[in-house]
Amino acid sequence: MKRIKRRIRKNIKLITAICLLFQIIEVRAQQADNQIYVSTTGDDANQGTIQNPKKNLAAALDFAKNNRYNSTIILREGYYEIKKTIRLENFKQPNNQILTIKGYKNENVILSGGKKLRTENFKKITAKDGNYYTLPEEARDHVYVFNLGSDLINQIGSISDRGFGHTQKPVQMELFFNDEPLQLSRWPNDRKLKIAEVINPEKVEFTANKNKDRVIKYSKKKRAWKNKKDIWISGYLNQGWADEYISIDSLNETQQTVYLSSIPTYGIIASDGGPGKWDNDIDKKAIRGFYFSNVLDELDQPGEYYISKAEGKIYLWPTSDISTASIEVSIIEQPLMVLNKTTSVSLSNIVFKCSKSALLQLNNTNNVKLENCKFSNSGLYAIKLANTSKTLVKNCDFKNIGAAGLIFEGGDRKNLVPSMNNVTYCTFENLSRLFRSYNPAIRLDGVGVSINNCIIKDLPGQAITYQGNNHLIENNYFKNLCKEFSDIGALYTGRDLSSTGTIILNNVFEDITSDNPYRIAAVYMDDGAGGITIKNNLFVNCGTKSSNGFGAVHINGGSNNSILNNIFIDCSKIITGGPWSSSHWNSYLKQEETVAKIKTKVDITSEVYKKSYPYLEEITNSNLSSPRKNYFQSNITYQTDTTNNNRSNLFTNLVLLNQKPTLVYKNGMIKTITLNVRAIADKSKNSYINLNNLKQLN
Repeated sequence: MKRIKRRIRKNIKLITAICLLFQIIEVRAQQADNQIYVSTTGDDANQGTIQNPKKNLAAALDFAKNNRYNSTIILREGYYEIKKTIRLENFKQPNNQILTIKGYKNENVILSGGKKLRTENFKKITAKDGNYYTLPEEARDHVYVFNLGSDLINQIGSISDRGFGHTQKPVQMELFFNDEPLQLSRWPNDRKLKIAEVINPEKVEFTANKNKDRVIKYSKKKRAWKNKKDIWISGYLNQGWADEYISIDSLNETQQTVYLSSIPTYGIIASDGGPGKWDNDIDKKAIRGFYFSNVLDELDQPGEYYISKAEGKIYLWPTSDISTASIEVSIIEQPLMVLNKTTSVSLSNIVFKCSKSALLQLNNTNNVKLENCKFSNSGLYAIKLANTSKTLVKNCDFKNIGAAGLIFEGGDRKNLVPSMNNVTYCTFENLSRLFRSYNPAIRLDGVGVSINNCIIKDLPGQAITYQGNNHLIENNYFKNLCKEFSDIGALYTGRDLSSTGTIILNNVFEDITSDNPYRIAAVYMDDGAGGITIKNNLFVNCGTKSSNGFGAVHINGGSNNSILNNIFIDCSKIITGGPWSSSHWNSYLKQEETVAKIKTKVDITSEVYKKSYPYLEEITNSNLSSPRKNYFQSNITYQTDTTNNNRSNLFTNLVLLNQKPTLVYKNGMIKTITLNVRAIADKSKNSYINLNNLKQLN
């Protein structure tokens, strides 16, 4: 019997040793393969094997930093609540190895700065709730109430002024229903109130004192509101490119008067016009107006909600069956993840979503790749990249972003060293939800960023705004943009002579227009911008046909822009605007802002600028006798006004079609275009056109 026990003990020890050996072999084999696994069911004390994963990405990154042979972090399927920003600082693996952070195979990996709410805790509102009779009568049978409780009530945050000229701050807690953002209750639901009158108006410049109240009358009566706390207005109070979201101090419903808590960026002008020189432009008169926001009394349709801070409750009219819905609120007020002074990192197959702030931030990074990721439901921008180089953003989707999608800055502008940043095969949809004006899908600065093969559609404003030098915008599809603003372009640059050398090539622009008398262009070079090349693009239904409308291309003051070999179909005009007069140019060149941009920020008289942009030396010559020019060569038009109202825009080899080209659509987008050579009105000019370059679109 004793012998048997001794044998059993020996066997147990042997089995234990063998198991330990296999574990060591497994760990070392995994380390040789550079893999650390993470799972929502794991433990951060684990080794990070597929059988014994870690629980949090932050712990896996710490492990990777301390064990430099580990270069691949694999996230298993699950919903990871990010309560604190994940940071990767001063990281570079030996031998230029790439640290890879990726979702496992086809599993759904979600990094969320929010929290899911249990649907069973949403209860139908009853008359016992103090706000039952505050709601419109038609809403009382549809609204649900959720008690946030002590753990969430302190996470609500606050609403702040926002809009053109305002600093972007984290937003108040938002509510997302089946991954779609809902609307704070508002009135009116689908239109703006006219500004009937501005009481005691005063001309307000951008730098105005914002401590004085502003008083305006609105144009339509409504029922009396019981709850008048924390109400805001949102709209366009003066300029067509500047929206505002401002709190009100008080509301006099009898007199239909609103007392604002601060002065808007450009002051307020009545919808029907004002005393200033530009106050009565038809586009500004058409766009001015506002609506009330965050009004519990107006929670009157599906998809609206209201958060009561005093009671710690959410009031919601759901868009569908609440019992089967996924409901989430945003919590974190910082980016979900920050990479700083980091080299050679790859992020792929990950969903980043739900933040009061941004989703991802890269500072001073090199060779970072973001592939097959999704970014959604942020309060601010999706990704900000500051002083980055060799960044690749590929096959990523951006949707329901609160402000801009991508903010890029990289390269050396003084020496024109390119950043080699690239965005390719990405889609952008429903961005600038909260910060609407000048929050495009992509904002570029620096040198040498390439944007190609992307789809950007259905935005209230611009697709791309760009500053800096030598960017390439190629093979993209731009559709249904700039619907909400005036004096705007889908691709926009301006106010900096040194920002030049960008090429806009082989893109499709479709439905960049408005039924309102707004001024909208597909491509807009503003305030002296020049040296831009627009070549081999297709413009369909672009520009606006009002008396002061823009063409598909609009130039305000700039010169040496080249518009070459494009097709314009059913556009208002090919071109509006042109170079400024010599006196206007000379005045502009003396402005302090202009001097700072062309002599301090960069020096356009330096050898590198002279060599790259010889035209700058000529156009900045105050004694220039010949007019500055823009060049339009070998363009094709159908049903588009070709009137040239500026003699400094030089037209050559313009081809007019008398038969519409054949457009073939697939999934709502133009895939091919065929021109009928026999339909060219003036066949003698056909030899200047390379039709083969224009028949097939990618």
